[in-house]
Amino acid sequence: MSWVDDHCEKSPPVTMSPQWARGILHLHETCEPPCPRKLAALLRLEPESADTQRQQ
Repeated sequence: MSWVDDHCEKSPPVTMSPQWARGILHLHETCEPPCPRKLAALLRLEPESADTQRQQ
């Protein structure tokens, strides 16, 4: 397991902004397997990603 040790074990609040989620993804991009923070950020951005794909 390779995590960046930036509170990886804690999920961020569900109410995090998309900007915050993108920052978390940037910091935790090397966490393998994906840590709880990275997974929560990915889930937060999922609807945004789906909207972007629909518009193309």
